[in-house]
Amino acid sequence: MKRLAVVGFGFMGLTHSLSILRNKDLKLAAIVDADLSVIEKNLDGNGGNLSTGTIDPGELEGIHKYSNLDDCLRSEDLDAVIICVHVNLHYEMAKKVLLYEKDVFVEKPFCLDTIQAEELISLADQKKKVLMVGHVVRFMPPYQKIKHWIDSKEFGNLRFLSLSRFCGLPGWGQWKEKNVRELSGGALFDLAIHDIDFDTLIAKRCFMFGTSGSVRNDMIIVLDKTNNNMLNTDISVDAISGIAGAIDGITAVENRTQ
Repeated sequence: MKRLAVVGFGFMGLTHSLSILRNKDLKLAAIVDADLSVIEKNLDGNGGNLSTGTIDPGELEGIHKYSNLDDCLRSEDLDAVIICVHVNLHYEMAKKVLLYEKDVFVEKPFCLDTIQAEELISLADQKKKVLMVGHVVRFMPPYQKIKHWIDSKEFGNLRFLSLSRFCGLPGWGQWKEKNVRELSGGALFDLAIHDIDFDTLIAKRCFMFGTSGSVRNDMIIVLDKTNNNMLNTDISVDAISGIAGAIDGITAVENRTQ
């Protein structure tokens, strides 16, 4: 039986804890949160964008609780750690877990600094430990079906891919604070990252990001250029789905560059 600790007991922390408790091959050994009082407050599962279930307080009896990750890593015999804190803490905490030679699962977005992300990947490889980022869309049946259609070319070669995501102002995390981008990555990296990841999964090339300032004519122009072979849709996905590339892509659309 694998022993796990969950770090951060907000909506996603509760969601992962619930999954662990329901899996007979896993044991929730510890919960870490800077504010231990939120653990009981968040058990009703109402903090996120959908209901994933609730946990009865009695199910957490006997599970050790820590306000500090170091204390948990020193005290517990763990196989893996699930990190569900704000993105600005991902690098520091994931590195700490890997240095303790434990597998680590990090909620998306992975890191906002690509240098930090590459360092964590190298460290995990060096320590021969699992490092996984919580991209869930690629595992959802509708998206797997789309991937099957694309891979099998059931409807021919993919020529154009448009991914749109609609969401009200998130009520979870620290979205209402002024430095939300530094804490969560904002709408692009906390929400649209699902679509960026799916584009990467299907091994196609993404060449345009639309924003709330985009208009229908922008998409018509791009589609027309694609159909007339005026756009190279084989451009490296890294150039646009990387952080700098994505920001440049959005700026280009906002400025109506064609």
